[in-house]
Amino acid sequence: MSEVLKDYDSVVTTLKQKHKNIDPFLLLKSSMLMRKYPNESIQRFWLEFSFKHEENEDQEVRRLQNYLGKMIAGHGHGHYEVVLQTDLETVVSIARQHSIEWLGGEVYPNT
Repeated sequence: MSEVLKDYDSVVTTLKQKHKNIDPFLLLKSSMLMRKYPNESIQRFWLEFSFKHEENEDQEVRRLQNYLGKMIAGHGHGHYEVVLQTDLETVVSIARQHSIEWLGGEVYPNT
């Protein structure tokens, strides 16, 4: 294995340890876009997430919709989607909500 791949694996492992319920590749891509476009603090996120099984999903969806000011779409099988123009810190704060089991998705530059 090349040294670059070892470094990459180390970064992914660190992200997984610090942000257990966030897809590390979403974090990496957002970070790379922030470096590529330093004047663009807002990015376009397509987020997919699920709630912990013991949570009342309808209640949590309403609470999160109020927090975000956006409608959340049910994707089926307990998965939900939302599209946001925001910064990475907001995405991390969403994942820190006690009811969020997993959060992933895609991020694009807002250019």
